Amino acid sequence: MMIDKIERFSREKESTPSFIGRITYSDDLILPVRAYVSDADLEKAFTNSDPLVQARDHLIKMMENYKPLISKGDFVISSIWGEENKKMVGLFLYMEAQDNWPSNCDIIPFIFDGREYAPWKNYTCEDTTMILGEEGKHRRTTPGLEFYMENAPHIPGLKIIG
Repeated sequence: MMIDKIERFSREKESTPSFIGRITYSDDLILPVRAYVSDADLEKAFTNSDPLVQARDHLIKMMENYKPLISKGDFVISSIWGEENKKMVGLFLYMEAQDNWPSNCDIIPFIFDGREYAPWKNYTCEDTTMILGEEGKHRRTTPGLEFYMENAPHIPGLKIIG
């Protein structure tokens, strides 16, 4: 399954999650991943003209570098943000999902501070938990991983603009 898709969002209300885009990526080298890019300190951490492209490239390189750590999973949902000029990535590794599709599966969180795995930073924000909930509801309505990765969910309050 080969996917390389970037979608840009606009927020419809202040109460909706503060994500500016979504990246869906899959190739033969890393697990399929869907990442949500937050506007939190984004311009400080990702400084080129297109922060979503830079965020995607950073995510891919980081997942390649930490492949042994995450290789036992089926797919990843991720959040990406900036913090004190650093690129931050939260990976939520879904385990045994394909064996139990569409039932409940285990999720292991990993936080990366810059390019370093940071087990002492075992937190995420409420916006990310809202995304994980929408992703979970959507996943349980799909026939399998490939269809799920090719068809991202609608996130209430986020409008795709490109």
